[in-house]
Amino acid sequence: MLTLSHLANLIALLLGERPETMQLVARNLREARLVASGGRGRGGARQEPRHVANMLIAACVSDQIADVAGAVTTFAGLEAVAGAPARTRRSPRMLSVQRPKELVFATRPGVQFGGVLSALVDMAASGDLYTLLMAYSQDFVDSDLLRSGAEAIRRAPRGKKPNVTAAFAVQMASHVQALIDQSIVYLDISMERPLPGARIEFGTRSNGERTPMLRADFGLPAGFLANPRNAQRMNAWSRIDRRHRVTITHRTLLSIGQAIAAEQDI
Repeated sequence: MLTLSHLANLIALLLGERPETMQLVARNLREARLVASGGRGRGGARQEPRHVANMLIAACVSDQIADVAGAVTTFAGLEAVAGAPARTRRSPRMLSVQRPKELVFATRPGVQFGGVLSALVDMAASGDLYTLLMAYSQDFVDSDLLRSGAEAIRRAPRGKKPNVTAAFAVQMASHVQALIDQSIVYLDISMERPLPGARIEFGTRSNGERTPMLRADFGLPAGFLANPRNAQRMNAWSRIDRRHRVTITHRTLLSIGQAIAAEQDI
């Protein structure tokens, strides 16, 4: 796993933030015990997936460093919305496609956004997220490439078939990687303010048109809304007219996952 300093610099690079800002964010989260602490330099505490999720949330939802811990706690505690309102119900297009079973956990009523994001980080680090993206990229593989590869293998002399097969496998892997890089298959994680909300959406994109396969919306827990101590905060949020949404994609998660995997191999 990554040290806190390494993680802060990586997130700054991926999200276009200043490294100094993300180091301050990391320090505040460490003081609030929302990330792992202890040690220095290469010997620093390793950040678990839940800590990485907290850092990602912090980078997306907080404008004020001093308030970052509270913002992370609020967003991590958002709960999956049971019975989504009409504007977020599954469309006929969504009903006609198969939902990825690997992500169904994100739609269970009451599951918290922080836990779901932590699980996605874990999937990125283990390679499961990349495998999922590859699986759903197959429908967009170039048919001409498939035909030419099959023909090359068929025509290759008996002793040359393994080499031709290996070369075609490399070509196919590069092609699928390009499809993932182009977000033909996408995973978007969005966070919205001032009224805290989040959405996770997985699907495919072709000719500029999206086909969502899974969508999970997260909102403030019923207990939070019913607590009179939160009335003042709710009123303050409702008076803010300007809405702000930040979206990170599978590319950010994959980059973080690659960094975690590389660190584990050292």
